[in-house]
Order: sequence, then structure tokens, then C-alpha cells
Amino acid sequence: MVEIAKEKLLGFNNVEIFFENVKEMHFQNNYFDYSICVFSTLGNTPRPLQKVVLGEIKRVTKNGGKIIISVYSENVLETQKQFYNNIGLDIAKIENEFVYTKQGLISERFTKKKLENLFSLVDLEVKIIQLSSISYICEIIKY
Repeated sequence: MVEIAKEKLLGFNNVEIFFENVKEMHFQNNYFDYSICVFSTLGNTPRPLQKVVLGEIKRVTKNGGKIIISVYSENVLETQKQFYNNIGLDIAKIENEFVYTKQGLISERFTKKKLENLFSLVDLEVKIIQLSSISYICEIIKY
């Protein structure tokens, strides 16, 4: 994806592409006006690391800056199964709000309450917007 992004953005002088470990990014504190985490990346992050990831996103976002995160809602399961099948992922098991694939992907679905609890762990107040019947957008302004 990094190589594709570099290719697509070739010629833009004001864009830099980084391949980062979101648990520990090299950026200074309060660096970005906006931090965006999409395509259910947070839901594909192992639960014990979600707090670490959110803390790191919070750290690199400026005070007054905005954090946008998209996640799968609790209603996505049937669509998720079809999507995984279409892209060649084999589901090993479905347990509670998690889908486990034979390829090692673990994907979590969220309720609004679970999202509120997760963001409260890193002292972020979240506005949860239902983007579609299967996904939420989490909007946070860092103070």
C-alpha cells in the first residue's frame, strides 16, 4: 500500500509517505492537525494494543486537532463474511464480536457503548456517527 500511495501521489511536493508502527511513531508530540485511521484498522488491532494505539494517535495530534476513526459496527457480520470470502480470507471461527481468519486476521466489531469505553481509557471524548448500517465514524477533538 505504501508503494501504491507513493506512485499515486508522485508529483505532489507537499506529501510525504511513511511506513510507521502505530504503537510508536517517530513524530513529535502535537504534530498533526488531523489524524485519520480508516478501514477498521482499529478493529483489526489486537484488543490489548488498542489503548496503546489510541494513546499514540492522541500524542501526535495537536491540541484542538481532530482524530477520525472508522470501525465496523455490530451489524456488519454478514457483509464482513462475504467481503472476506471475496478477497480470499478463510474464516476459522466467529466468537462474540470477533471474526478470526485462518490467515491470522482478527477483526472486532463495535457497539457505540464499547467505543465510548475504549476512548475513555485514553481520556478522549468521542462523537460516534453511524456512517452506514455496518460502520461508525468516531470523531474526536483533542483538548
